[in-house]
Amino acid sequence: MIAIIAKEKNLRIGRRPKATMYIEDLAEFARVLLAATEMTFAIGRLRIELLLFYQLTAITGSRTEALLELRYRDLQLLPSRGPEGEHSRLFIHLTPNLLRHFSVRS
Repeated sequence: MIAIIAKEKNLRIGRRPKATMYIEDLAEFARVLLAATEMTFAIGRLRIELLLFYQLTAITGSRTEALLELRYRDLQLLPSRGPEGEHSRLFIHLTPNLLRHFSVRS
């Protein structure tokens, strides 16, 4: 069915090359996601979970197996204030158990 629709719409069937996302892109994505009022979430927590997922994806280098091994017990999310009482920031602490999945394999 996909091939039929692709042919009808003049689309390619193969995979596109992966685009590189830099940390600056992730920061801009986070800024827009937090500031945009056009996007609504049924539960406000989902917006934060989406940001956490993207940050973890960046940390793992988008390695699927590392993300699939992720468990809540492997994460500690700690609030942290800046030196001059700035807004709280969320520090993501990864346990050593989880970090073994993130190592580069040869």
